[in-house]
Amino acid sequence: MGIKPAKNHYTQIFTKVKQDYNRIAAHFSQKRSYLWEEIEPYLEYVKKGDRILDAGCGNGRLYQALDEKRNGNYKLNYLGIDFSKELIKIARQKYPQAEFKQADLNKSETFNNLNNFDLVFCLAVLHHFPTPESQLKLLKNLNKTLKINGKLILTVWNLWQKKYQRLHFDQLIWKIKKRNIKWLKVPYKISDGRTAEVKAERFCYCFTKKELADLTKKAGFNIIKQTQGKNLCLAAKK
Repeated sequence: MGIKPAKNHYTQIFTKVKQDYNRIAAHFSQKRSYLWEEIEPYLEYVKKGDRILDAGCGNGRLYQALDEKRNGNYKLNYLGIDFSKELIKIARQKYPQAEFKQADLNKSETFNNLNNFDLVFCLAVLHHFPTPESQLKLLKNLNKTLKINGKLILTVWNLWQKKYQRLHFDQLIWKIKKRNIKWLKVPYKISDGRTAEVKAERFCYCFTKKELADLTKKAGFNIIKQTQGKNLCLAAKK
C-alpha cells in the first residue's frame, strides 16, 4: 500500500523534519556523541587522502570518528552538510577545524558544486525522504558527487524491528488514511526523570533490507557489503 504524496505535502514533510531537528538539536547532539557499533566496520573503506562527503552530518559525529581513526597520521579532507542550521552550528563549535555547510539534500542545486569525492557517507538520512522517487533522486545526486569507483556508505533505521511494533500498531489508522503502511512517525522524547515529553514526531519511511539494496542499485551503484541490525547498512561502489 503506497501513494505518492502531492507536491505540497512532500514539501510539508521536509519542512517539518527540518523544524523537528532544529527544535531538538541541542539535546539530540548530547545523545549523539559516538557512532553506532554497526557503522565502525564500514570506516575501513576510508583511505589516506580520500575526499569525504558527509551528507546529513548532523552534529559532526562522523568527523570525530574519522579523526580518531586517522590517529594524527594524515589530514582529513572532509565536508559535512546538513539542512539543520542548529545542528550545523553545533558541528562548527565542536569541530572548528572541519568544514561544514548548511544545505538541503532534497534540492538538486545543493549538489551543483559537489564532485570528485572518493567516499560519501549518508547515515540515518534517507528514511526521512517520503517516497521512492525522492529517495532515488537523492541517491542519484550522491552518485554524481563521486569519482568513478568511489564508494557510498549508506544507513537507515531498521524500523521493522520489535521495538517499533507498538508504534506501527498505534499509527495504523493514520497509515491507512495516508495510504502508506511504510510511513511512521517516530517520537523524540526528553525525560525530566519522572515523565518523558514528546518534543518532535519525526517522519520516517520504513525500509526493508532488500528494498534499500534494490534502490541503491537503481541509482547506479554496485553493492559491496550489506548488514542488518538496529540499522540497515550497506557499502556500494559507483
